[in-house]
Amino acid sequence: MHLPFISRTLVECPTVKEISMYDQSKLSELTRFARVEAGSTVIDVYPGDGDWTRLFSDVVGPEGRVYSFAPTKSPL
Repeated sequence: MHLPFISRTLVECPTVKEISMYDQSKLSELTRFARVEAGSTVIDVYPGDGDWTRLFSDVVGPEGRVYSFAPTKSPL
């Protein structure tokens, strides 16, 4: 499944390394804990501001995929 609009959006966003709220020494520890590596496929549910989405995108690289979505309630 290719979603070009997501790729364009992520390219325009700052990388997590540019976001000062993250201690740079902890980024590799966090991605190792999440078992995310180059080429991985990640599903980010309830992405908030997208910080984790950008982090995972940087880690998985062009061969990996990051799908980010926020489920909504279905009207009954």
